[in-house]
Amino acid sequence: MTAQATRLDARDANAGTKVVEALAADGVAVIENMIPTDRLGRIREEVLYLRQVAVGRPQREGRAAIGPMSALKRWHLGQLSTVFSIGAAPLARVICDNILGRRWYCSDILSMENYPSRDYILPWHVDVSNDARAALARVKVFCYLNDVSAANGAFCYAPRTHRFVQDVWRGMRDGTLPASKLHGLDDFRRYFAEFSTAIPEGVASKFQELTSDLDDRFALEAKAGTAIIFDETGIHRGGLVSQGHRSVLRYGYRRDTANYTNPLKHRITRAAARVVLPAPYRHII
Repeated sequence: MTAQATRLDARDANAGTKVVEALAADGVAVIENMIPTDRLGRIREEVLYLRQVAVGRPQREGRAAIGPMSALKRWHLGQLSTVFSIGAAPLARVICDNILGRRWYCSDILSMENYPSRDYILPWHVDVSNDARAALARVKVFCYLNDVSAANGAFCYAPRTHRFVQDVWRGMRDGTLPASKLHGLDDFRRYFAEFSTAIPEGVASKFQELTSDLDDRFALEAKAGTAIIFDETGIHRGGLVSQGHRSVLRYGYRRDTANYTNPLKHRITRAAARVVLPAPYRHII
């Protein structure tokens, strides 16, 4: 069964605005035709190349990543031209402009290949810690490279949970709620149970209602070329691959502000590259 997430078509001239609205309301949106059908073959070829040249931290099994800056410095831009053109497509730029502001960059491009397993790809969790450092917030875009259903690991998202997670983190920041590191769904359930009297009325009960029966009805099934964009603070998981496999290309975008993930030397190099590089590279570096 497919989750009731907002579904849009990347060819819609107003898709960017609609995605931003859906993210605010539900925390997730599904964008069909993010990768045009006639470019899927080329994308898959380039992903194979990406997996061969992936650099940086040791890669987890089934995962390989490369950042645009690394690709630039190691002369891989030409071999990944279609990967970069999708990541710098006008729709992606409109979404990032609206969420991250005018100064942003693509921090990483990740290939994920998942095969049958007894375990879910990832359990129910959120991606960012409750210190809520805005400079480290990301926009994540998952692109399916093959047809994906609940049977082969569809991404799952519990709509609207991002609102209540953010309420709790806001309380931690202003000192009205006890500070605690929360990542997995069980962490949140224990926290709500322990501090029920301190949490604003309705927050804990609504969160419990939204997460009491999490199952494959939240699976975001879609055809190859479809993208899923979501708020990292909402409860989500990687599905269970019981048959076939799942192939995903994930783009991560961040605000272009100074922090330990984006040192000054990278910002200087990026600014220079944007002056001399042609599209689409200058839009994604």
